[in-house]
Amino acid sequence: MQLGNGCAGSQADGGDGRQILIAESLAVATGCVSNKATKQDSLRGGGMLDAAVNNPQVLAAVVAGGVSVVVSLLSNIYSPIAQRRLERTKGEIQKEIESVRTELATITSEKNARRAYEHETRKRLYEELEPTLFLLHEASENSYSRIYEDRPCKRVLVQLVLD
Repeated sequence: MQLGNGCAGSQADGGDGRQILIAESLAVATGCVSNKATKQDSLRGGGMLDAAVNNPQVLAAVVAGGVSVVVSLLSNIYSPIAQRRLERTKGEIQKEIESVRTELATITSEKNARRAYEHETRKRLYEELEPTLFLLHEASENSYSRIYEDRPCKRVLVQLVLD
């Protein structure tokens, strides 16, 4: 029988066909390392298997395949664990965000309440004290003008300073 790359292979009549198929696959993978494989070697798995193990390319491919299988298994095992952990962390962060939002809303409402209280207090003070301040201002202007318009007092002060 001729394999895909021109290497000679054999088929066994009867027996286990899987062993032959494996041997032929190894022959294709190794590039027909051993063209002297006989029907009995194929059935025993002796010559082709030894040649495949001794070939560094095949060995590297087998190791890479084994590593990929292990990585795939570990990924399938740890992926749900990581997903649960991610969901838990996400829930904790959401709770923290909500508590910060609540705290911010509380601070904002307190500031708004204080601002409204101060505004109302100033408004009430101006309403109640503005007439009194106006009267005080008028009285101080009158007092000021009386003090400076009183000329005889000024003359006495000037005479005291000059003497």
